[in-house]
Amino acid sequence: MQNKRVGFLIMALMTAFVTTGFAQRARIVSQPPDSLNDNVDEWFMNRADNERGLQVRIKGKVEFTADYRDIESLSRNGFVRLRETRGTQLRHIEIETDKDGVVRRSYFINDIVQSFDQAARQWLAEVMRETVRQGGYDADRRVAHLYQQGGASAVLDVIPLLKDDFGKRVYYEQLLRRHPLEAALVPRVIKQIARDLTSAYEKREALNAVPRRFLGDVAVINELIAAAATLDSDHERGLMLSAFAQGDELTGEQLIGVLKLVGTLNRPFDKAEALVALHRGHPQVAAQPAFFTAANGVGTAFEQSRVLLAVMGVRRVEPAVLKLTIESATHISQDYEMTGVLLRAVTLSEGDEDLRQRIVAATKSIRTEYDRGRVLAALSR
Repeated sequence: MQNKRVGFLIMALMTAFVTTGFAQRARIVSQPPDSLNDNVDEWFMNRADNERGLQVRIKGKVEFTADYRDIESLSRNGFVRLRETRGTQLRHIEIETDKDGVVRRSYFINDIVQSFDQAARQWLAEVMRETVRQGGYDADRRVAHLYQQGGASAVLDVIPLLKDDFGKRVYYEQLLRRHPLEAALVPRVIKQIARDLTSAYEKREALNAVPRRFLGDVAVINELIAAAATLDSDHERGLMLSAFAQGDELTGEQLIGVLKLVGTLNRPFDKAEALVALHRGHPQVAAQPAFFTAANGVGTAFEQSRVLLAVMGVRRVEPAVLKLTIESATHISQDYEMTGVLLRAVTLSEGDEDLRQRIVAATKSIRTEYDRGRVLAALSR
């Protein structure tokens, strides 16, 4: 037993390490390598495409012209630095404010100062529009402008035109979290997220932005379940499924839909985590035979027993649920874990002769006499 506890601790630590590492990698890859640090009000984008490399660094508050082709003003001590390489050519622009707040522009080609002429202005316009429209910078103001012009549909029409998943996700988050939406439009937003984003991390982050007030809508929750099925990462799909466990918005039919998704996970740990979280948020799910079908398919004796023990860990377990739990225990492949589940069932079945007879029948699935005897001895006390 001690070895099993140690094994569980190691597994938990490894999972935490992998989860943290994955999240960090996902952030780097999905903002590739874009990052935004609100604490210092500094934003950095770095891109490479064939023979072109582009770096954009912005510090401070920037006010753009209406067409995003130029910069009208910068906060004091702010700056915008653009750097592009194409083959052997390097050009960059530095825009900054001096101590008096005056905006100054400098233009360089291969580190040689150039006049800030029409060519420089044209390049600045191209990079600024790319930074805003493809990199997601200034998304809050641009989404607000689009929403003001044509409502949520105008925003949704623009998002697919963005180049990468990071920028798209930022726009979806701005729309979902900061602007009023009609309930009838939310399923369309979810469906578009599922179709439009390829990164599992960015897709889940965008889906998590759906306001919880809409989760009572059958059409919304059904689209969320369908969208979760498109996540091509067990880790991200498991996190999405765990999110369903929060609150009391799922109907019995929707719970069955979520349980079917659990079966699409590959790792036993992820399946068990999703089932435990789902039961914690929706204890009524244990009344569904589909819950135990999913538990039986977890994949390892340890993880299956963990799910069943969680079911019996609540204050009151209904006899019907306990019957399903006892039956599910017979599908556990290892005697040690099966015995642990049945011993817990013995404690909960006191005074119920039908349940105790079911436990006796379940002991026939235990292969070792020692473990079978432990359960039978507990029943006779």
